[in-house]
Amino acid sequence: PVADLRLPRACTGTADAITCTTREIRAGRHRRLAVSFVPTAAATLTVTATVASGVVDPDPSNQSAAAMTTVP
Repeated sequence: PVADLRLPRACTGTADAITCTTREIRAGRHRRLAVSFVPTAAATLTVTATVASGVVDPDPSNQSAAAMTTVP
């Protein structure tokens, strides 16, 4: 369970599922979105982030990325 959840304007959802949508990110640029969780006592947070693009990239091996972190 999460006692406090703070999302940037580009994001919607609950502690169970959050979706963030941003405008196009140009080549060589980056975008940072900070999502803040404050868990209740004895909670375990598992965060899985996936990033993808619908724009065709000349290198199809890097069209998406994913990372997962568990904080006990």
